[in-house]
Amino acid sequence: MKSSEVPIQPTERFLHVGDTALNVVEWPGDGPPLVMIHGWGVAWQVWLSTAPRLARDFRVIACDLRGHGRSGRIAPDHERLTWVRDTAKLIETVAPSGAYVVGHSHGGWISLMLPSIAPGLAKKIVAEDPFTGPNSLVGERTKGDPNRTPRPDADFLESVTSIDPIIEHIRQNYSDYGDEVLERLATMQFRMDPDVIRGRGTRNERDRSWDDEFSKINCPVLLMHGNPEKGAIMDADEAARVAALIPDARISAWPRIGHNIHIARNFDFVKAVKRFLLED
Repeated sequence: MKSSEVPIQPTERFLHVGDTALNVVEWPGDGPPLVMIHGWGVAWQVWLSTAPRLARDFRVIACDLRGHGRSGRIAPDHERLTWVRDTAKLIETVAPSGAYVVGHSHGGWISLMLPSIAPGLAKKIVAEDPFTGPNSLVGERTKGDPNRTPRPDADFLESVTSIDPIIEHIRQNYSDYGDEVLERLATMQFRMDPDVIRGRGTRNERDRSWDDEFSKINCPVLLMHGNPEKGAIMDADEAARVAALIPDARISAWPRIGHNIHIARNFDFVKAVKRFLLED
């Protein structure tokens, strides 16, 4: 392996954002800051196949969202905007002049909501198969996506004392996952706060329209969507509808991929992100 190909190693630290601490991970680099926001129920490790490559051109920052990974816990009656406010405070601290933002799924929704909470913090946004409100296909995701992350049950999570039962739980439904992927997913789920799943507030907000907030986006946006038949939660019609709300938006369709584009096609995902963020 050439020295230029040696993976850049991240550093990990806690950062206080008001009433909680977020576990923040950074791949040092000389390029502009890039904040990556993971989806619901996982943690920063979902970016392990993409962040090191992006770190060759950016200073990459990721975190565990509140209630996920090693970050602080969350109230059982939390609202979705809690995560947006946390992310805004994170960016204000690590990149006060603003940053590029990449978000997946629930993290894609967070990235699209940032301009309405903190205008100017997001310089460009890549929203990968994002949740967008009542037209999202969250409840209709099929089992056809081999990269789909199984959702754990809150009571089950509270009952386990190690990752072993979680590994077996995932394996029963996803026998094609390798041991490394199983262990990584199980670890992320083991560290998840069960109140994220119970989330009375977030369940009540699932059918809320966020169109007014999307129309306030004041930076270029790339909407990536996969194939709903393979597990994507944004179809072509919803991508077109949301793009029409945003003054400067474009669409990237991935018809052979389901929900997790950054996992299934990590090399192509990195190329697409770099091309969009670094163009004049």
